[in-house]
Amino acid sequence: MHTRKEIYRLDFSNLTAISDLHPYIKTAMAFPEYYGESWYAFWDCITDLLDAPLQIEITGIEWLQKNYPLELEILLAYLKDLKHYADDTYADIIHITVITGETRTELT
Repeated sequence: MHTRKEIYRLDFSNLTAISDLHPYIKTAMAFPEYYGESWYAFWDCITDLLDAPLQIEITGIEWLQKNYPLELEILLAYLKDLKHYADDTYADIIHITVITGETRTELT
């Protein structure tokens, strides 16, 4: 069972190596100890959070975009899929916002 947060904040601006990505996600998302630190494990754990409204704010994506654009693409694809999980059953309770500078963009 996850420790529930009102807002999950992912700020990638302080990462210095790709090897830090999944350990950081694990901590920021309060994923369980058994989190496998892979995108498949990310999907398994993030879908476990759909028992209540889910709000995620993402900042610092510039670092991923510059250094690891494929990882950013995968992350955003999984989060977009989450919005439409189970034929949009949870679309109204999932809010994922990407913040770059002063711009706030809701994933749809």
